[in-house]
Amino acid sequence: MFNSRYIATLVFLVLSSFSLAVDVFAQSKEREIEWNSYSLPTGNFVRFVNLEEGYSFWYPAEWQQKKNANGDTAFSIVPEGPNFVIAIDNIADGYGIANYTSSLLQGFRKYSINQETFSLRTVSIGGIEAREAHFEIEINDRVANETVWVTVVGPKAYNFIFAFDPADKEKFEPYIKRIVETINIGARGHWDREFETLRTKFADQTVAGSELAAINVAKKIRDFNIPKSEWTKELTELIVKSPAIAIDLLTNSDPQVRAEAILQISKIKDPKFDEILLWALTDKDSYCSTIAAQAFATRGLDALNLLKKKLPDLIDKPGVILHVSAAFNEQNVRQVIYDEAIKTGKLADWAKEPLSELTKLDNLINKDSLNSELVSKLVNAPTTGETLFPKDSTHYLMTPNFQQALEKFDTALSGIQLNTVRDQMTLALIIKTLKTRLAEELKINATSDISSTIGINLKSPIALAAWPRMKRQKIFLLIVQ
Repeated sequence: MFNSRYIATLVFLVLSSFSLAVDVFAQSKEREIEWNSYSLPTGNFVRFVNLEEGYSFWYPAEWQQKKNANGDTAFSIVPEGPNFVIAIDNIADGYGIANYTSSLLQGFRKYSINQETFSLRTVSIGGIEAREAHFEIEINDRVANETVWVTVVGPKAYNFIFAFDPADKEKFEPYIKRIVETINIGARGHWDREFETLRTKFADQTVAGSELAAINVAKKIRDFNIPKSEWTKELTELIVKSPAIAIDLLTNSDPQVRAEAILQISKIKDPKFDEILLWALTDKDSYCSTIAAQAFATRGLDALNLLKKKLPDLIDKPGVILHVSAAFNEQNVRQVIYDEAIKTGKLADWAKEPLSELTKLDNLINKDSLNSELVSKLVNAPTTGETLFPKDSTHYLMTPNFQQALEKFDTALSGIQLNTVRDQMTLALIIKTLKTRLAEELKINATSDISSTIGINLKSPIALAAWPRMKRQKIFLLIVQ
């Protein structure tokens, strides 16, 4: 029989934990309402870039930049404040935002934090899941208001820390909100030094405040409830008025935003955009690279000459060369690309045969033996395989990168934030157990690389479909390279 004192203690602990959770939740809702009430300030903002760590943002031009003793980048208004510090932590790849936030909160325990002011909520930084911790803290007999935004991308944790006098909260937090709105974690998207070099060619054509318009367009693209027509015009105007800001969308963390930006930029026939579209070909996301190839193929003879000059730099990316070769409709253009690629002597052996076959494709299509009416119908047919499935298909799924979709689902599961570290570890154990049991059920080894486990390249576009059972049931799995 349970000891009555033990039961009373247990009930007290459970009720206390529940009460604390309710308080934190209530404070988080209040914090969300407070944050949403701030209007973004106007003024002169400038772009800060840290290419090595993979992030950028816009901050007030009058704020002074410096390096702290520990090497962290910091900004401040002297002598008023606030202080804004960016701290990057190197962590284990796959550690995740939930685990990192839990360890961060454990570290807060050694400080004098006013628990009544503490709130923790799930937020987003440029479309990437993040956390915001907001509280008052006492340091060296002084009370400060701190707002910490943190996110995790691969083996790096990005901490954006703002500290200021509580009396100045309403004065400075709108500036903090504007800075946070413009943070771009380029390490998650497609970004390198070449992009920054190309961007300088557009830097003198920037309308003040247009970075906020770009952020707004990106949000609308990510929101599938907003029709495309609503943001297409806004993006086109942005490309014309502030091209440097518009091409920043090509580095966005979301492949869908990058792909839509590529499409809209390609509709502007000004040849100054040819180089940036050629750069977009090297996007590691297969879908974005394919869209860039199709867009680049519409740019005419000047773009083709630019491609020929750039081929030696692209030769170590045979997938890119295949994408762009397949995108050109003219057989002679494909032959030129093949000849130039072979001339370098550095093209990967596996890419030579498919590249050679592409040069023969138009000859095959133009053969008299083919039904011309059928060929005309297939000219603009989708390349994702849906035309091969029966008309009575009841379910259809297509994804340009199946492995990335699975990884996002796995990240979502590991990103669930619970109240205590113990609960967090229990959830992690449950998920790990489920994965192990699934692997045993399917008689495969549980590994971090899904493609090598099942023997199918899940990074290639895949189309799946299901239809009513017939006498002979068939299942098709189409992989398009």
